[in-house]
Amino acid sequence: MKLSKKIILVKQASDLHTNYFSQRVLFQYLTDNDLNNHIDNIRHAYSKQKNIMIDMMEKYFPKEVEFTNPDGGMFLWLTLPNKFSTLDLFNRVAKRNVVFVPGNPFYVNVDSINTCRLNYTNSSDDEIKKGIMILGDAIKETL
Repeated sequence: MKLSKKIILVKQASDLHTNYFSQRVLFQYLTDNDLNNHIDNIRHAYSKQKNIMIDMMEKYFPKEVEFTNPDGGMFLWLTLPNKFSTLDLFNRVAKRNVVFVPGNPFYVNVDSINTCRLNYTNSSDDEIKKGIMILGDAIKETL
């Protein structure tokens, strides 16, 4: 038996078949809407948000802080100086309504990590600007 057939059997056994109504709704949505146009709109929006975040980090972060500039996706990676815990930083800025994903869950057998993942797709331009200013201030205070 081919692998694809085995996967289909396992899937069908796990959910007894995907909801037919949901399949029809999705089919109709894709029939009535230009998916490629939607993807282009998302790419443009994400690129704009990413560039705002990078511009703000260049302006408000100390030079010791490094960050990625990805070609796509939804996240930037931030690397702070060694011995800097992004989990501690998270606890400080969360009080000011700024959150990010500390790097700790992405590593094994390590307690204190100096990296974190920032999402630029789920916030408005103004929220990105404000959040990066708050984050930059907290990093400077810690350094």
